[in-house]
Amino acid sequence: MKYYILLTGLLLAISWQGCDPFAANVNGNQAYVTKLSIADAIDRSTFNQSFTYDVGTEQYSIEIPLSRYVLEEYGKLDRALSFRGPNVPKSWESDYYNHFLSVDVGEELLSQVIFKIKEKNELSEVELIEHLVGLVQSIPYDWEAIHQHNDQVEFPYETLFAKKGTCSDKSLILAKLLALAGYDAALLAFPDANHIAVGLKVGKEHGNFGTAYVFIETTDYTSLGVIPQTYLGSRQLDASPTIIPLYRNGTAIFEEMPTYQNELAAKVSKYGETYATANAKEKKMLQQMYQLNEEIETYKLKLAKLDCENIANHEILKSCQTYSNEIYERAKKYNDLILLFNTLQGKEAS
Repeated sequence: MKYYILLTGLLLAISWQGCDPFAANVNGNQAYVTKLSIADAIDRSTFNQSFTYDVGTEQYSIEIPLSRYVLEEYGKLDRALSFRGPNVPKSWESDYYNHFLSVDVGEELLSQVIFKIKEKNELSEVELIEHLVGLVQSIPYDWEAIHQHNDQVEFPYETLFAKKGTCSDKSLILAKLLALAGYDAALLAFPDANHIAVGLKVGKEHGNFGTAYVFIETTDYTSLGVIPQTYLGSRQLDASPTIIPLYRNGTAIFEEMPTYQNELAAKVSKYGETYATANAKEKKMLQQMYQLNEEIETYKLKLAKLDCENIANHEILKSCQTYSNEIYERAKKYNDLILLFNTLQGKEAS
């Protein structure tokens, strides 16, 4: 993360080049947030934005009512951090990001995301978290904004409307949804990697980076607490992130994290480390490959118990041929799945 500071009298300008570069400037007594009434937005026509997302090995769909009027109102809001004085406030980073989380306009409609998910599914606490995380992770990454050096951070409502976002955009919307669901959430900033993720409070003994927060990657399907070795191909995450608390936050702690960790560890042990970062289709493929391999090993054991060199015993030879065919058919399916799986992984990495 690189900072550039220009000091002229009482005017101070800051820009941050990273996953979402932004500019903060002083402009007199400019307000942080413009309070807007949602009443007008409710009167306007809305439309349903459709989302499809993965949780475990299943795919889910949801329609979220969004308003073009509300979107227009967000477009009128200032995105600059303003303050008066010769020095940068110590809380400037928290103030900046919370600017995008503290606006009332459209919050009722954002709350409907949680309601819609609960309405369609009878969910446990773990499942609700997984659905909220899966929904945000499914939103495509906005590579165009990165390639064009677009420095505009989006409000969570705007990210839902656009159905795309950068790491900051997607982390803001997940943090907002978790807070609206009543959970203690935070943003985790990694300055050296120019990356931002989400933290969900679980207690220090189950958190990441020696904190009380479990790391949640928002840019792609990744299990809770799983930290990518590299980000965007080569960047490594900082060993100690900056924790950015939410000013309007929930208080609940995700108490089921130990159970989640144990279940994930069992699946990774069974299906391989890739399972923790696979989408629903890939998870199913990993399970199929595991099952095929188990069946191959079973038929190999059966073959080992037979005297297949005894060509005089036609019954034994028949069984040997049957088992060999079963192994061949499963090995072929296994290899086909491996090729397809690697192709999918390659497409996602490119």
